[in-house]
Amino acid sequence: ISAVVNQPESGQMGIGTIAEISLGGVKILIPKGFEQQTLINSQNSRFEIVFNLPAGNKLIRLSCESNRVVDAEDGIHIGAFFVDADFKSYKALQTYLM
Repeated sequence: ISAVVNQPESGQMGIGTIAEISLGGVKILIPKGFEQQTLINSQNSRFEIVFNLPAGNKLIRLSCESNRVVDAEDGIHIGAFFVDADFKSYKALQTYLM
């Protein structure tokens, strides 16, 4: 699932791919060449992901905090948990995952 990775505090915005998603968090891949667009390079970085679920046209917006950041051959892998989730977005995600 393609996603926009937004960091409102720093004004940074980039593109990523959601590799894994659960009710608790997400694993995002920022491809090589796009790392400079985001400043998620350590634990506890706050950011927001915006994406559409494959089953619908509803825009999902979730706030995240990074828990693990790994620089790999194909890009940067970011493990993050959801914080202060928008209720409607979280509910839509829950329905999709169930």
